[in-house]
Amino acid sequence: MNVLHKKLIALLIATFLTLSLNIPALAASETTGFSDVAGNAWYAEAVEYVSDNGLMSGTTATTFEPTATTSRAMLVTVLYRQAGSPTPAQTSHFTDVAAGSWYSNAVSWAAANNIVDGYPDGRFCPTDPVTRQQLAVILWRSAGQPEPETSETFADQSAISSYAVSAIAWAKENNIVSGKNGNLFDPAGQATRAETAAILYRFATMDSVQPNVPAAPETPNTPEAPDTQETAITITVGDTVIPATLNSSVSARDLISRLPLTVSMTRGPADYYSNLSDPLDSTETDVHSGWHNGDIGFDGTYLTMFHAGEETSASYNNQITLGRISDLTLLDNLGNSIQATFALASAQPAKPDTPDIPARRTLVVYYSYSQRTEKVAQLLQEELDGDIYELTPAVPYTGSSSEVSQRAQEEVASGSYPALSGTLPDLSQYDTILIGGPVWSGTLAAPLYTYLQETDFAGKTVAPFWTDQGTPGNYAQDFTSAVQNADRVTEFLQLTNTTSISSGDMSQRLDTWLANIFA
Repeated sequence: MNVLHKKLIALLIATFLTLSLNIPALAASETTGFSDVAGNAWYAEAVEYVSDNGLMSGTTATTFEPTATTSRAMLVTVLYRQAGSPTPAQTSHFTDVAAGSWYSNAVSWAAANNIVDGYPDGRFCPTDPVTRQQLAVILWRSAGQPEPETSETFADQSAISSYAVSAIAWAKENNIVSGKNGNLFDPAGQATRAETAAILYRFATMDSVQPNVPAAPETPNTPEAPDTQETAITITVGDTVIPATLNSSVSARDLISRLPLTVSMTRGPADYYSNLSDPLDSTETDVHSGWHNGDIGFDGTYLTMFHAGEETSASYNNQITLGRISDLTLLDNLGNSIQATFALASAQPAKPDTPDIPARRTLVVYYSYSQRTEKVAQLLQEELDGDIYELTPAVPYTGSSSEVSQRAQEEVASGSYPALSGTLPDLSQYDTILIGGPVWSGTLAAPLYTYLQETDFAGKTVAPFWTDQGTPGNYAQDFTSAVQNADRVTEFLQLTNTTSISSGDMSQRLDTWLANIFA
């Protein structure tokens, strides 16, 4: 790339960064030709100029949409036109840039000249808004990526992505940016079309530099091919094995390092999702808007598998694509609440063997109001070939659900737990006691409190499980506090919306939990 070309790009982007901080009014014109650009608007003359000179066009024949953001495709097209629309040295390799699209030549040219990068999954994401820190990096690259000489920082330095730190520090020390009020850089700030028009206008009229003068670049610097290595994985849900691949993004590599990973996922209108307590590593260069059906994604909190909604997904920001599911139809028959195990394809996780527990050494104790907990307890008893005992209140809970709830809440609040009918089991012949019940008002059902209050678990392992239709609240803390003298309280098995869990998925969840208990 020759010096003139670099200067044009540097001047354009430097103007962008400084202009967005303080844009004085331009000379007003009486009419702009666009119904949404008033003749006395501060950007009116700029809009007229870029329109008349073919640098930017309206979004329709009569509208300019000055407050709309500037997308990646828009920016590279402006740069491309400013350079004289040269024939690209090579065709873009991005998977989401269709040949013949209005921005395809611009993207190919910008990529070949190492002005912009795509995302690690091979996409360019042309509709993504351009951020201020991305612009700083483009400017820094055009200047040869000089090392900053000072360590000056902005008040929002922690919000600046690591890939842009040197670029922004260099831009600040060279007075290319002076920050916003409060010494803020606003790295995620997005430029509007009005600001972009003003940038082009000021660039074209500064230093007698005329637009649309082709800069004949030297042999373009062809960027190194991005790391597009894919890793084959499987996602196992019950008896269903879903082949998939993960890309080489920062988040995908972090996920790969954690495999095998089993997560509980809930089906939503567009995706299966799981809230990760330990979020994946990420970088802003991987973040984009929207998804494609079949994408495995991450948005900073949730691990997702998208199955619908692609046509409206462009309005959803902060997506990171981790990979793809090869056969989307495999998601069709999964339940609304699943247990999914992500593993390397070369090391598919074997279904845990049922623990070898001596007969009559394990007891399942449960209370069930609506049979959901009862069904789980029976499955556990069958798996272990142990004994089972149902807790039954001497005075059954009757009436409407609100009446039952009120009674139970009063019992828990007062500590006057309900008496149980029958004789409680003798625990001397058991080593491990599995105890389950429903979540009532964010805690244990009152009959379980009675059982825990009246039982000494000295020398025993207690394995708790619960069923709920919402959130468990303080169930785990309350249960652990109520257990008396147990040698060990194992991890909890949480089963949400049990009626929507398939039999295969339920079996896998129980086997995984039991294997961990008796490991």
